[in-house]
Amino acid sequence: MNKNKTIILILMLALSSSLLFAQFSGGSGTEASPYRISSEEDLRTFSQLIRLDSLDDFGENVTWSYGKYFILTNNIKKYDDFLLGYFRGNFNGRNYKTTVGQASSSFDFSSGLFLWVYDCKISNLIVDIADFSDIGYQASNIGVVNHAYDGAIIENCINIAVFTRFASLAGGIAKTVFGNNAQIKNCMNIGKIKHTGIYSGNFSYGGIVGGVEPNAFCIIENCVNYGSIIEINDGVYSNVAIGGIAGRSGGGQIRNCVNIGFMFTNYGQIGGIVGEEN
Repeated sequence: MNKNKTIILILMLALSSSLLFAQFSGGSGTEASPYRISSEEDLRTFSQLIRLDSLDDFGENVTWSYGKYFILTNNIKKYDDFLLGYFRGNFNGRNYKTTVGQASSSFDFSSGLFLWVYDCKISNLIVDIADFSDIGYQASNIGVVNHAYDGAIIENCINIAVFTRFASLAGGIAKTVFGNNAQIKNCMNIGKIKHTGIYSGNFSYGGIVGGVEPNAFCIIENCVNYGSIIEINDGVYSNVAIGGIAGRSGGGQIRNCVNIGFMFTNYGQIGGIVGEEN
């Protein structure tokens, strides 16, 4: 058994080393010389390296991206099943756009770019979701991040994706915010969220964040939602919360935020900023 584990570790290290030698499109991963991501191939390499960390327990053991710097140098399209795993570095989109495909069966049945972000910074990024089918159900619809955890900073990001597949959680920037000291600042949602179907359960939709977990100490500030949020559900039991900024909020502070988007649901609660506080 130990021999097999050693072989697996060696293979993982070999893969990591071979990917690193590719060096993206330049850079060394430092603040002065960040890794340059300029193509679909670069983004795939980035995803593969982060997913190596994702095989370990989430938290401080996620070490490959920790302290590393990355920048986009081009608009990039990537259409296959795609989430960027667990991230602890600094990712500056430099106001370029990433267009990614919808997820299918992996990584929580979710859309979006990053899966977990922790003790990191993601900034100046525009996200779109391509070929997003309205057929079927998935766990969440998100533009930038599935889960923002302790110390994550998401700043100056824009979601333009339109979400029409039915999901239990949806947020233009993030699905959920957990833990302490996460910050979402100066972000904008332009994309529309429209869900129709026959489903029962609890559903939470926000222009910026689907939900802030109970007792999370986070800050959401200077954010704007322009996108409409519409939920029409013919389920036997549905508890829906729709908010221009957050669908549900269990903690933290939301300040200096504005909602301009139209909102409607035939079940549940609607709030201009927060749909429901718990």
